[in-house]
Amino acid sequence: MDLWVGTAVLQVPLNTPPDSSANIAKLTATGRTGALPPHPVIIDPSRACHPPWQSPTASRMCNNPNLLPQVNQARCASIALMVFGILSVFSFFNLLNPWYWNAWAIVFILDGIGGILGIIASSVLICCGGEGIKTDQAKSSAASKHKCAMGCGIGAAVCFGSYVIAMVVAMVQLSQCEGHDICDQLMVWPVIGMIVGLLCVASAVVAAVFAGRAASAIETFTVPQAVPQAPVVAVAVASPVP
Repeated sequence: MDLWVGTAVLQVPLNTPPDSSANIAKLTATGRTGALPPHPVIIDPSRACHPPWQSPTASRMCNNPNLLPQVNQARCASIALMVFGILSVFSFFNLLNPWYWNAWAIVFILDGIGGILGIIASSVLICCGGEGIKTDQAKSSAASKHKCAMGCGIGAAVCFGSYVIAMVVAMVQLSQCEGHDICDQLMVWPVIGMIVGLLCVASAVVAAVFAGRAASAIETFTVPQAVPQAPVVAVAVASPVP
């Protein structure tokens, strides 16, 4: 019975569907001819670290292999801050109502400023991560950006906290209003505002904490050590076939 021994090199490009013709194994055998295995193994490295029901690019937001784990966590934690920051910016529209042209205008201004700071912090964490750190200058720049995001997150938390305090004061004032049904009807709005404000504070604090951790991780990162990259080529060795 004739036997042959050969080496099979499997080249699979990233981001290519498994059923594409580009993923067909390209086998080169040396020696005497023989029967090839009926079902060669095809490996798709782009899906090696993802569940079968998830797209390879779906987790790039929070699981980018080219970023440090702390940076990925900071990016993921800043999503909630961006959402609540956008909602808080709408507080500026309350100033269009003449009924709020009093001390309450300061409350809505602080809430809007907190929203702007939250958007800045989350945008820096999402769009200006620590990818491509190859020099000390890039390392310092990435760490400074995350420290800036941490500062903006702290500022947003302070503004949101002021808004929560104002909502509590409004609830106390309405609770002391006796004999007026309108006070009971208006009570729901400061309650909703307090709940949303607490969520804004929580999102800002979480984003600031993770931004600080990411900045510390970047500062301790050794530049000559490359961040692990996703594999591009997989190699398979064919076994002898009778």
